[in-house]
Amino acid sequence: MIRVHGTFVAALALAAAAVAQGQGPSRSDAAEMQRVERMLQQSKAEAERLLEQRLRHDLGLIPSAGDAAAEKIFKLTTPATSEAVDRLQLELREEESATALMRESYAKLRATVEQAQADAAAKAADNTPLHPLLAVPSAGRPVPTRASQARRETEAALAGAHASTTPHPAEAPLVGAAPNASNTSLTPAAPSKLPTPSVTDGAPLLEPPQAQIHASNDPRRIAQALFKAGQQLADEAQATAAAGDETRAGALAARSTERLRRALDALAPLLRAQEPAFDALFCQGRTLELLFRHSERFEGLNFASSRSEWQKREQEVRKPWLQIAARDKQAVGASSKDEEAGPWGRAAQAAVAHFDWTNLYGAYDARKAIEAITWPGAPAK
Repeated sequence: MIRVHGTFVAALALAAAAVAQGQGPSRSDAAEMQRVERMLQQSKAEAERLLEQRLRHDLGLIPSAGDAAAEKIFKLTTPATSEAVDRLQLELREEESATALMRESYAKLRATVEQAQADAAAKAADNTPLHPLLAVPSAGRPVPTRASQARRETEAALAGAHASTTPHPAEAPLVGAAPNASNTSLTPAAPSKLPTPSVTDGAPLLEPPQAQIHASNDPRRIAQALFKAGQQLADEAQATAAAGDETRAGALAARSTERLRRALDALAPLLRAQEPAFDALFCQGRTLELLFRHSERFEGLNFASSRSEWQKREQEVRKPWLQIAARDKQAVGASSKDEEAGPWGRAAQAAVAHFDWTNLYGAYDARKAIEAITWPGAPAK
């Protein structure tokens, strides 16, 4: 580059000497001089560009090689005035402030993540046994029910009472042995009274916990828990009424109704949707059915005396299940016109059929019909 530059300077010097000697340049000489001047300007511009690129490369402003090197070169589009410099400095300060805020937010999020990881590690190291979330019976064993649970508790109480009254084999007298002071002093123990479950007045005998809910905000789980509690209280109210204690039965029925209405309140946000979920609709139907049975048992609701109210309440119970049966459809075969009920639809149809059957034949008592029979040869009643 320097050698070419020297040649251009020598050519210009010769042309200047010719002009000084009084020799007028010809047309070809003038054209040659213009061409040489253009080459000189291009050479100077190339030298300045190469020098600027070398300086930027030394400062780390552009990549050393590659096609993207020319694209990343910073080029000024406006003159470098004092106003432009002030504006660029203000933009630089704003970018630095935004970077500082992002670094601070990153530090807070990192501390939160580290704390969560530490809590998870501590929780994993804790070996405290928890109740299982689901109680699934093993294969081949019957599903546990309230009746089976009560029967097991009664059998355990009887076994404990029998063990307390049966003497130890070492202390029992031998068969055929002569009585003496040691065995004649043994007196049979008085039969102990069977232990009765100690419950407070009106408190239900609930099953062992099958799940733990810590401050749950899930309306489905809350509604299901309230429904199960209301169902347990309704069963106890019916058993207490059958035993003759109408006062306690009424108190239990009132507590059952209160829990069932709270279950409906918990389901209300889910039922306001345009197409509520199937599980929410099914839980609503079961809750309304239990309230319907409660009104029949303790509030005197019946078809004979209050037909309009009875029919209105019956329709309210059937409505959620009919919505499920109408929505849960699935195509059968290749034709899209042939449809059948899905799993939720079949469950809803079964619930409606059971509800209708109970309304028709729930009051039937076979013992009354058998006692009314007059057998041949028997005296007339």
